[in-house]
Amino acid sequence: MTFSLFLPLYRSRAAWLISVILVALLACFYVLQINLLTQMAYHISFQERALEELAEGTKKLEARSAAALSFQEFEHTAESLGLVKIARMQYVESGGTRVAQNQ
Repeated sequence: MTFSLFLPLYRSRAAWLISVILVALLACFYVLQINLLTQMAYHISFQERALEELAEGTKKLEARSAAALSFQEFEHTAESLGLVKIARMQYVESGGTRVAQNQ
């Protein structure tokens, strides 16, 4: 089979029409894929920004929780509630149960 056998097929109007339609369809699919790829890239960048904001918020919350759970904060809360420190604690047993007694 040589090229000369297929030459009449390429000269026909139907073959050219089918070729043009096929190229146009492939171009449309290419444009559609580029559009979808661009949309995905914007979506990914939006999600990355949201992730960075969440990470920053997490760091702030960790710092606030560390400050809220510090020993000094517990002492301040206890003082504001009117609680006092005990000097010595002694446990008293009464019928199988233990009770703390402040002395």
